[in-house]
Amino acid sequence: MIGGASAILSEVDARGVATITFDRPEKSNALDAGMRRRFSAELLRFAGDPTVRLLIVRGAGKHFSAGADVGSFGTETPEERVECLLRLEAFPKPTVALVQGACVGAALGVVACCDIVVAATDGLFSIPEVRLGLPPLGLAPLFLRALGAQAFRRYALTGERFDSAEALRLGLVHQVCAPEALAAHAAKLADELLQAAPGAIAELKRTARGLSSPGIAEEIVRLAREERQHLESREAKEGIAAFREKRSPSWVPKK
Repeated sequence: MIGGASAILSEVDARGVATITFDRPEKSNALDAGMRRRFSAELLRFAGDPTVRLLIVRGAGKHFSAGADVGSFGTETPEERVECLLRLEAFPKPTVALVQGACVGAALGVVACCDIVVAATDGLFSIPEVRLGLPPLGLAPLFLRALGAQAFRRYALTGERFDSAEALRLGLVHQVCAPEALAAHAAKLADELLQAAPGAIAELKRTARGLSSPGIAEEIVRLAREERQHLESREAKEGIAAFREKRSPSWVPKK
């Protein structure tokens, strides 16, 4: 188990079911640079461990994750910022996301990289970056794939929230259950996934990535570099300041 300042917990049970938990509930599990680095390191470790058969990603407390910690903006290179997503996208074993409460921005990117997503009825999803004055370019390929073009255009342009029922309708999540039933659903999924041969799963995932998302890793890195340039824009500076000061940014008309 790993904890401390990284705010990431990891464990593997006797059957080879690994779990990575975002463990910063006092900040709604917002992902800072240290958490992303630790998450990436654990993904690399579990990917190379032959005793690990599948991975569950979850958040501690009321929320899956409130997304990227605004305080960490600009502290990493674009490549560092998306490294954990690229490793999750390429993970050779089945990945399951268990979502309760908020799943926002970069956290929705995590979910979009997982093979199976189970959400609690209290799940709330959003892509709010435009409300901070930032276009979420680096994550756009993942959002487009997970939501489809029409839903992406609505929710990425408005930044509005949508619930688990809508996420299920859009295909972002596969199943919705009561919050207290998430663990039971994870256990049932693990039982099903452990019936499959590890080598067959790895080859299927590798082939499916090439068929459904050719070149997505390269596009994510390229767009993340482009997105970084927008951090210095007037809109981004105003949007981030407004977020920290808990006020509306200047472009929102006064009522």
